[in-house]
Amino acid sequence: MTLPLDRAQPERYTDLYSHNQPSLYAGRRTMPEPNTTPTSRETTISRERNLAARATMLLAQHVCQSISDMSGALLIPCNQSLRWSTVTPASYMVALVQFAGKTSGAFSISVPSDAMPALLQGCLPDAGDMAADASQVVFSDFIKEVLNAAVNQALPALTEAIGVVTTLPPILARGTIGFHDVEGAFLTCEGSAGALDCGCLMDMARLGIGVDLEAAQEKLRLMHDRNASLWIKPEDLPDARFSVVYKPLNEAGGDVYDVFRLPEGRIGYFIGDVAGHDISTGLASASIRAMLRVCILQDIAQTEALRLLNDVLLNLFGRMQYATACYAIVDRIKGEAIVANMGHPALLVFSKNGPPRSVKANNPPIGMIEHLNFCAVTVPLNAGDRLVLFTDGLLESSGKITWVRGLPKLVAASERICEVPIEDAARIVCDIAEISRRPYDDIVALCIDV
Repeated sequence: MTLPLDRAQPERYTDLYSHNQPSLYAGRRTMPEPNTTPTSRETTISRERNLAARATMLLAQHVCQSISDMSGALLIPCNQSLRWSTVTPASYMVALVQFAGKTSGAFSISVPSDAMPALLQGCLPDAGDMAADASQVVFSDFIKEVLNAAVNQALPALTEAIGVVTTLPPILARGTIGFHDVEGAFLTCEGSAGALDCGCLMDMARLGIGVDLEAAQEKLRLMHDRNASLWIKPEDLPDARFSVVYKPLNEAGGDVYDVFRLPEGRIGYFIGDVAGHDISTGLASASIRAMLRVCILQDIAQTEALRLLNDVLLNLFGRMQYATACYAIVDRIKGEAIVANMGHPALLVFSKNGPPRSVKANNPPIGMIEHLNFCAVTVPLNAGDRLVLFTDGLLESSGKITWVRGLPKLVAASERICEVPIEDAARIVCDIAEISRRPYDDIVALCIDV
């Protein structure tokens, strides 16, 4: 495809996605009514075309003003000539300022060949005293300066029209210029000095991809919001006496936690971290939580529930998706916790009357080995003790250390965690880990009061 403009058959700028035509099937009961509802992409592209038209009109106004300021020649935008088309080869000279942002493209000034002599004389009064080649060089520089000045002056308004963009210095081309599938809105400016055309070209193929990406992001956001509404909160289960901080890196978070009642007054606490950060990661974490809930409803024992989780995860995702996890059952009556750690950062136990303790991994991650039997250890507890569960993103938030190296620092800094209200404990743990900066991974911190 090539650059503007075909004056012989100017295409008026219209809404190309109007669906007000009568149905071809009116009165035919045997034929279904065709679906004439515009798709989201059509609606968005139609809106963007209107934005391109606005940008072209703004550009044309500033081009005319710049020409008047630099040469005294008078040109006026002909709003009735506004049209949407692909670029045609009927141009003697084209100046472009390329831009990139949400939509890429270029602002352009096109000089039709039949307007060149008049513009030379009107904009460059001394052009007649120059050789033809010299006058064209001077005019080329003049056109580039006009476009550059017009874009800079119009940029604030253009930003409102098409979003924030980064512009490059103007370039000049003569003759037939080849481009990929780029469309644009064009407007003719005319006056005693001749005529030229201003345009805003937009990469509609890239815009289509952007629409698809926006739709996918919206689906992920809805999935995230739906999942977030299902997360158990401290006020939902006050007798569980816990606080939690959950910070997903993106909409498809791979970290998961859950808190639930068990028979005989016990409370179960589960935390997991699915490897990866894509859509399948979010699906895997949601699947783990759903399967765990099924096991709880059916009163399946702790290690048996983990075996089922392992087998189902392998069946759904194969060995391409695995998860580290820690599952603790706290019995405040007996003063103990039964803990199964599957390749996860250690569960920490802080006590007012003793040094911190940890329960390190005693099982492989979930979803790596078929038909695996899991084991758990019993940890004695005292009233007032605090348990801290977290995912590795808590210690790797700076991107500089692994959780193995960061664990001693967290333990040392959290020794007074028993003295703060449980409502604030998870937040304080995150403050200690300094996760206020932009994280590199999903983060969950779960604090439990015994």
